[in-house]
Amino acid sequence: MIEGQAISNKSLSDYYNLTCEEVCAGFQVKPDFGLTSHQVVENRSIYGNNQISKKKSVTIWQLVFKQLKNPLIIILGLVILIKSFNFFSEVVVGAFESQSFVELLMVLAVVLITAWVGVRQEVQAEKSLEKLRQQVKFYATVLREGKLLKVNSTEVVVGDVLILSAGDKIPADSRVLDANNSNVNESLLTGESEEVAKQSSRLEGQNIPLSGQSNIIFGGTSLLSGNLKAVVHSVGQDTEFGKISAKLESTKAPETRFQKQTKSLLGVITWISLVAFLILEIVYIFVFGYDLIESIEVGLALIIAFIPEALSAVSVIVLAISAKNLAQRGIIVKNLPAAEGMGSVSMFLTDKTGTITQGQMTVENLWTLNKAHLEAVDFGLESALDKLILESLSYCNNNKGATEQAMSKFVTTYSYAVDISSRIVEHGYSSDYKRMMVIRDNHQSNNKLTGYAKGAAEVLLPLCDTFFNSDYNKVEKLLKQDRRRILDTIEDYASKGLRVLLLARREFDRNYRAGIRENDEQNLTFLGLVCLLDPLREEVKDTVSRFKQAEIKLVMITGDHPNIAKYLGVESGICEPSDKVLIGTQLEKYSTSQLDQPTINLIHQTKVFARVLPKHKDFLVHLFKDQGEIVAMAGDGINDAVAIKKANIGVAVKNAVDWVKDIAGIVIVGGFDALANAVEEGRKIIYKARLFTHYLLSGNISQVGVFLLTSLFTKYPPLSSLQLLVINLLTDTLPALALAYEEVPSTVMQQGPESPEASLVNKPIWISILVQGLTTSLFLFWVFWSYLPIGLVYAQTATFFAYLCQKLYRAFTARSFTKSIFELGFLSNKMTAYSVLGSSLIAILLIWLIPEYVGMTIVQAIDFLRIALLALTIPLVEEVFKFVRRLLF
Repeated sequence: MIEGQAISNKSLSDYYNLTCEEVCAGFQVKPDFGLTSHQVVENRSIYGNNQISKKKSVTIWQLVFKQLKNPLIIILGLVILIKSFNFFSEVVVGAFESQSFVELLMVLAVVLITAWVGVRQEVQAEKSLEKLRQQVKFYATVLREGKLLKVNSTEVVVGDVLILSAGDKIPADSRVLDANNSNVNESLLTGESEEVAKQSSRLEGQNIPLSGQSNIIFGGTSLLSGNLKAVVHSVGQDTEFGKISAKLESTKAPETRFQKQTKSLLGVITWISLVAFLILEIVYIFVFGYDLIESIEVGLALIIAFIPEALSAVSVIVLAISAKNLAQRGIIVKNLPAAEGMGSVSMFLTDKTGTITQGQMTVENLWTLNKAHLEAVDFGLESALDKLILESLSYCNNNKGATEQAMSKFVTTYSYAVDISSRIVEHGYSSDYKRMMVIRDNHQSNNKLTGYAKGAAEVLLPLCDTFFNSDYNKVEKLLKQDRRRILDTIEDYASKGLRVLLLARREFDRNYRAGIRENDEQNLTFLGLVCLLDPLREEVKDTVSRFKQAEIKLVMITGDHPNIAKYLGVESGICEPSDKVLIGTQLEKYSTSQLDQPTINLIHQTKVFARVLPKHKDFLVHLFKDQGEIVAMAGDGINDAVAIKKANIGVAVKNAVDWVKDIAGIVIVGGFDALANAVEEGRKIIYKARLFTHYLLSGNISQVGVFLLTSLFTKYPPLSSLQLLVINLLTDTLPALALAYEEVPSTVMQQGPESPEASLVNKPIWISILVQGLTTSLFLFWVFWSYLPIGLVYAQTATFFAYLCQKLYRAFTARSFTKSIFELGFLSNKMTAYSVLGSSLIAILLIWLIPEYVGMTIVQAIDFLRIALLALTIPLVEEVFKFVRRLLF
């Protein structure tokens, strides 16, 4: 490499292949002096700042405009424009009416509140990305011009020499120059809880995975122990953290089914409103001879009649109530639509450790070629091999995570202690290597260094060429039949749900230069197998049964041995003994090739995946969604973030990093049964959404119907715009909201998930809406026609009362699509009684205290009593329809 020739920081895969000297020469930096001030400025201009770039900030006005594109808001916006024009026209000519002003304010309030709710949700959604950007904002120690300086992490540049101590956060991706017992927590990036040992030697090979790059440290991770010196090779968007950020920003979180259904419903309402508006305009202009302004006023009243202004508010409140219920059942909802989304899930991808299992390992068995099977309780220091096994469990152990803690606990039962400070090299565990090795300076032997290894048998056994024969206390050649016996034993233990780790050992001459993993992990001596058990959670079997009953496919994903995964899958009920298990290497092959339909079917039908890496989750989410599944995805590390966001519902498990919890729609804080609870609550939301949508739309349809009827037989509107707004906002909202507290049939978890294309308002509900709408329209028309001779205001007030009475009666009967009010009980939902009382008081106060402001007058008692009694026919019709529905649907 030519002196002074800068290394392109785009070739990130090269850094672990280079020596420390090559990297420093490439960036023209001296490891004991650091950059000069001039170089800092120059490198910043070449490579950029250490900040994760972000899209151009969206202004509050842009967010507001986005909400205003809602069809409902567009229609109400036109109403505001026209009413504003009329209002100011009245002011100019001196014909100001308070009704017009109140009417204008109410419509404006609806638009502002709806837009505010939408903007607030948008702002909340952006918090997850902002959390990611904040991860790299801290102080770091750098060496510049021979001096140690503390600088903001955003001021670190390519070529900077970092000086790190235990507890420091790492500001940028860097090549290790010097490491002293340095262990890094990379769980934020890789998802692996095991700490990773770092060293400075160059690595051989290409395309080494992140977890295997032992001479590279990554921005956003933390140094747990020891000291490090490293030179920065990538900052900002070029770091691994930055790449994930870029991919995440380009990944759009899918809408939940409820959001799609609501949008579709509003589209239908918009078209019906426009058609009804045109019909009414034609009749009023060409039949009754209204001028354009008058006809538009009546048309606007019709649009207001049909638009369910309370729908958005009631939906948000119902979701909020359900979120509170979920919190009591072990689930925290991060965004409200996710609460409903769980009710639409058809497939759930879940981890094993700590979710299906207890995450508390215990050593159950040990096995050696000589002694064969041995219960952990029967183990004793009877031979030299026993001592070597305890040494391996002690030295090759950082007491991190459930597995190592179980080993430590086992060792302490024998009062066996070692001095781990004698360890001079550590090759840390990773999901890619699936093994760990430490080398210690054996002070008792001046000529030897001793290495201890533990890990997955399929990766460690090929590195063993000898075994320790405990019968003769000597090392002998590991024969082919010995390997076969070991592998068969591993398969047998794994089939019983035990996690099996292989223990091995190696001695080195004192003049051996340790530190290169590929060289150190050769010519190992097999010692034995240690078998650990992570039992199922008590609630798992019942929860899996609930998922099956709800016809939701539960898929278990684990990094464990396929036999362990299969055993736990069968034991929990997730899969059958005859089901196949797919492993990560197969998924790797599938994800990089064109899939044919048989392969897609094979993956889609698989219920257990083993030896899976986090990147495979992204592939599975994408594939399952393409197959029409509504997918919930659980994860805990930053490397799961893209898959979590791509899933229909993202789930963060209890031990997930904070940032993943922000990305996810929901966070599990309870046990495995919390997942089924979330599905049940989500289905309840869908049921309740249908109840209040049916209740609101059936009333709005009747308002449109009576307008069309009166347009055919009279030239007067049955209700003013203001009266309609009072009905829709003040008297409809409370009874609709009370439906959020309605008991949901227990059968909701005994039915399969609906199709993603299923409508919120299905065929039986539309029929019910039309039946209720037609019946109520005829009733309201009769009231208006009967009292019109007394005067228009009196007739409109009587119609208002008629609508109010039948709607408040129906607040009781609309609580179920099939059960009669007598089965439900009038007071079984006390919120309905309170809402009816509240709506009644609002209406009475409006008429008695300020009738002139709402365009109404006092109705005689005998007329009110007659209307109140006749309005009972409407809920009676609904009860009859329920009976018919039970027979037909």
